[in-house]
Amino acid sequence: MSKRVTIADLAAALGMSQTTVSTSINGTGRVSEATRERVLAAATELGYRALPAARHLRDASTGAIGLYLPTRYSGYRYHMRFASGVAERARQNDLSTVLLALGGGQDPLHRPVFPVDGIVIGDPQLGDPALAMLIDSGVPVVFGDGIVPGMPTPSGVVRSNHREVFLELLDSVVTLGSTAPVMLTPTDLSDWGDTLRRGYREWCETNRFAHEVCPVDIDSSPAAVREAVGTFLGRSNRVDAIISSADIGTSAVLHWARDNGRRIGEDLLLAQCTDSLSTTLSIPTVTSIDLRPDALGVESADLLLAILSGEQAVGAEREMPLRLIRRESTSHPLIGRDHRA
Repeated sequence: MSKRVTIADLAAALGMSQTTVSTSINGTGRVSEATRERVLAAATELGYRALPAARHLRDASTGAIGLYLPTRYSGYRYHMRFASGVAERARQNDLSTVLLALGGGQDPLHRPVFPVDGIVIGDPQLGDPALAMLIDSGVPVVFGDGIVPGMPTPSGVVRSNHREVFLELLDSVVTLGSTAPVMLTPTDLSDWGDTLRRGYREWCETNRFAHEVCPVDIDSSPAAVREAVGTFLGRSNRVDAIISSADIGTSAVLHWARDNGRRIGEDLLLAQCTDSLSTTLSIPTVTSIDLRPDALGVESADLLLAILSGEQAVGAEREMPLRLIRRESTSHPLIGRDHRA
């Protein structure tokens, strides 16, 4: 699907401020007739058209879309980048983004009223009671990154191709000579976490590898994770590839490798299922999957606006492609091991 031309695109093409462009198109404020005509001509040439949902929101009482993030993880960089993407897409359509904070104790006899025309939910988690409440709010709701079982169906879903890129990562370590891979699995109850756990189990069965996993909770202390990972990896000296779900597990592996004379990128492969600043700054740099949270936020907000405008029907789904970033930790075949083509 081609990207919709936005106010920001017009402003950049014309060398004007977004306020001037928006004012010219909407017929509000004070701009010269020559400026207005220039903007309208460029809008026609570039294929810009005002989003009906945005006009509706401006004319109604909200002018905003809502954003809900899982309370447990909402301070993490991934979710902040997702939020930034949602807010940016809303801003491009002259809308505000309202962060929805939901706690326990809501009166079950009175449905909460949210002062927004639609809601984006980032990283929905199994067992989060707020999901059903938000879907039942009376406004369209879009899930950013998959769905969770047992929840009412949202108005739209953006899915990332986690399984496809994850299997690409797993196959790559075998190609580099791994015969004894293990995984530090996530404990989070999202579509992402479920996909990784299920995908690794099925991949091990298909390729006849032992299913060796160590669950790692990202909310645990670094010391506790280092101890758990060290105990897990210390059970066998055959481990030659480690797939870590997140930074805290990767950090534990780096400590363990240093303390046990293992050389990452040489006799031990290491990769992470999320890209981060740590994967680019560690020594060696770590191969990772870029989850593209900024782009996911933009796409989720865009789908919500398309549903609000009637451009896409309720129940629409979109896919967000991810990418595998290969770095030093998996740049060469394992030393002293057979290379599998």
